[in-house]
Amino acid sequence: MCGILGWVGKRPLEVEHYRAALGRIAHRGPDGSGEWRDAEAGVWFGHRRLSIIDLSHAGDQPMHSPDGRYVLIFNGEIYNYVELRQELIALGASFTSHSDSEVIIEGYRVWGRKVVDRLNGMFAFMILDRQARTMFGARDRYGEKPLLFARGDGFIAFGSEYKALLTLPGIGRGYDDFRVLRAAVNPSKGLDADRQTVFDAVEHGLTVGVEPL
Repeated sequence: MCGILGWVGKRPLEVEHYRAALGRIAHRGPDGSGEWRDAEAGVWFGHRRLSIIDLSHAGDQPMHSPDGRYVLIFNGEIYNYVELRQELIALGASFTSHSDSEVIIEGYRVWGRKVVDRLNGMFAFMILDRQARTMFGARDRYGEKPLLFARGDGFIAFGSEYKALLTLPGIGRGYDDFRVLRAAVNPSKGLDADRQTVFDAVEHGLTVGVEPL
């Protein structure tokens, strides 16, 4: 498994606060850590890496498209990435790594949001389009890989684990007693089909979406 953590918003985020939160998911990625910041757009992307497919530094994240337009953080594994890579090469794409992460970036560049329909695997990712100033995120169909969101005053944060999000400033730790009890009694059933988690400020992401910056 890998771990991702992001912050988007007008509210400033201090470096020490972000790195403290990213450190909370260090166990998810013993093979490397990366972060990227666009201060003008108010964006932080961070990643803890567990190398599975491409073990070289070419697969490090956050990953950028060659032209710098797209920035990706991704947790998971795309089982059909080899086939998709060959299809994209036939359409004119070029690759600098053998990672499935780069297949997602190139797939998004070519197919847009419909890239998700082509992915076979377990995944959670966010892509920033710096030119269009939009963020795109998706999670696998069965929710095997976590993707949590928290909205605060002037910002949106997202990541792989509650404890990372709750370490960030401006995210409350209040929780719903009923949801906690129900999750404890029947954890295999999960919570509701809606987006709410046991924490009032945190939602889980199950669907594709585009979030303007």
